[in-house]
Amino acid sequence: MQKPVSIKPYVLFHSGPFSQWHISSFRVDGVTYNCCEQYMMAEKARLFKDDDMHELILRATAPRQQKALGRGVRGFKEHTWKSNCLRIVTEGNLHKFRQNTELREKLMATGERTIAEAAPKDKIWGIGLHASDKRAQDMSTWRGTNLLGVALMTVRERLRKEKDDSEKKTDKKTDVPSSSPPAEPVSLGPQPEEPKETEAKRRRAKLRTKSSGRGRKKSDRRPRKSGAAGKGEWM
Repeated sequence: MQKPVSIKPYVLFHSGPFSQWHISSFRVDGVTYNCCEQYMMAEKARLFKDDDMHELILRATAPRQQKALGRGVRGFKEHTWKSNCLRIVTEGNLHKFRQNTELREKLMATGERTIAEAAPKDKIWGIGLHASDKRAQDMSTWRGTNLLGVALMTVRERLRKEKDDSEKKTDKKTDVPSSSPPAEPVSLGPQPEEPKETEAKRRRAKLRTKSSGRGRKKSDRRPRKSGAAGKGEWM
């Protein structure tokens, strides 16, 4: 008898398609980004109005270089960044997975499992543990907040909803009723009265028809007196 397949509750990664450093181009407002790390750091520079650094980050092609430049953004305020960083990373990944079909399919294939970045040195975006560490299989023993995993699961839910909404719209367009409802009688409204002249002619015709049916036979008629005018007869 074959043993049932055990599905692990966690999807642990440190590189690959779920990583911020994974090269996968996408466009946002006319600007092309080669990875989510570039989008994140460019938005960081824009948030603090460092236009020069923003331009340098967009020119950089290596994720490591993009990250280093992002750390040098002028006017940086930690509390402001904490309030915006998760939103920015979620938006970047939404564009990335929405525009790359193959990557989107891999994300959706995770089902309802918890996605976590197994980065031993990152306790903010990762869980602070390596994937081989037994503690990585228990959320209660994680050493980090796993913000990147949270962003990815939010994106997964958004894309799933978009797909469901799209399918519902398609179903409505193709839903044709099997038979048409019976046509309702058309009301012509009140009809105009016939002219009195026409009505009078109809009555006279009706009287003539009745009179011709009631005529007596010739044998039953009383003979006229010679020389006398028949007053009132056959009139």
